[in-house]
Amino acid sequence: MSRVNLEGLRTRDIRHGPGFQYQSETMVPVTGFVVDPNSPPVMMMNPAGAISVRLPTSTPARTGLMFIFVNLSGNVITLQTDGGAGFTTAVTVAANGATRVICTGNATQALGWVIW
Repeated sequence: MSRVNLEGLRTRDIRHGPGFQYQSETMVPVTGFVVDPNSPPVMMMNPAGAISVRLPTSTPARTGLMFIFVNLSGNVITLQTDGGAGFTTAVTVAANGATRVICTGNATQALGWVIW
């Protein structure tokens, strides 16, 4: 059996047909939850109350890293920098809503993630 190294693999003009789906994870996070950069791109969250979630550190190597946060609860989820500060443009996931965020790679953490 052989193993293929797919590190740095790039493709162009990919077209996905019916049935395509991203990997996802469903969780009940508490305030201060830290998102691992290796987490699936779709995060289904169902917190018991309004919480703050910390995104991974913004670095040039993570430019383009994307997450889709789905809020399954009636509470607001506020996304924060890795240090627990707010972003220059506040990023929240509305109750029973969803938000896509993408890493800009900016070393200034308050500018490191934006709503996409």
